[in-house]
Amino acid sequence: MTPTRVGPLEGFEPGRVTAVADGSVVIVRRGDEVTAFRNRCGHQDSPIDGGWLRDGRLICPQHFWAFDPATGADCRGGTPLVPVAAEVDDGEVVVDVPAPETPVSIRDQLLAHARTWTREVSHDA
Repeated sequence: MTPTRVGPLEGFEPGRVTAVADGSVVIVRRGDEVTAFRNRCGHQDSPIDGGWLRDGRLICPQHFWAFDPATGADCRGGTPLVPVAAEVDDGEVVVDVPAPETPVSIRDQLLAHARTWTREVSHDA
């Protein structure tokens, strides 16, 4: 992880989910506090940047899944967002940018899914 200054706190709109660090991380500003997460939704692995806060929940812009903006926990109990260390230092937002993830081919993703997939067939009429 590399501590990186990503901009002044005032540059982040309160209640919005904003991508930083080449889009790999998102910042969520809540007043004078920030939290950061990898830019992947825990629901279907889509980008979470462009989301917003509503009723104390972080809302994913793709499928409207809801997460706790302080912890990244899925409000339905599913896969949480992956937190990234972030702080405000002298008015600047600093995040620990994670190393880039190794890309996984579509073939390997499908094979991994096939290993865990089961077909439940109901014979009830």
